Amino acid sequence: MNKRYLYFIGFLICTALLAIVYYLQYVKNIHPCLLCIVQRAAYFMLAIICLIATLHNPRKTGQRIYAILLILASLFGGNFALRQLILQHLPPGSVPSCAPSINFMLHNFPLNKTLQTLFYGSGDCALIHWKFFGLSLAWWSLFFFIFFFIASLILLFKKIK
Repeated sequence: MNKRYLYFIGFLICTALLAIVYYLQYVKNIHPCLLCIVQRAAYFMLAIICLIATLHNPRKTGQRIYAILLILASLFGGNFALRQLILQHLPPGSVPSCAPSINFMLHNFPLNKTLQTLFYGSGDCALIHWKFFGLSLAWWSLFFFIFFFIASLILLFKKIK
């Protein structure tokens, strides 16, 4: 299979995942927590890398560079999906308190406090608002980040036409 198609499939997967979460947000009124927002950013990074790679159709060295970028983006997003899963599985008494909105924090908190809250999550990240086949969005997100990680490792080490 042509690597251009593989990159395009990766782009379509990210686009579909982002469409689903925006549907849940704007149609089903399920608002994202801070960790969900960071995971969306990771999916945007993956989608952009895949789109650029699709248009570029790189040779061996370029394929490795794109694979490394995809690995980094999938590790970045997977880290936050895993953090959200940890928060979702904490006992009720040990869940951290909920945080204000990102806009409020950006305007009223120092940047280091905002980033710390953004990267560690808060109590709202522990809430499960929606499940598909019995798994929360954080589980599905982690599965897709793992998928992109494994696919990127294959791209890194295997020459694909």
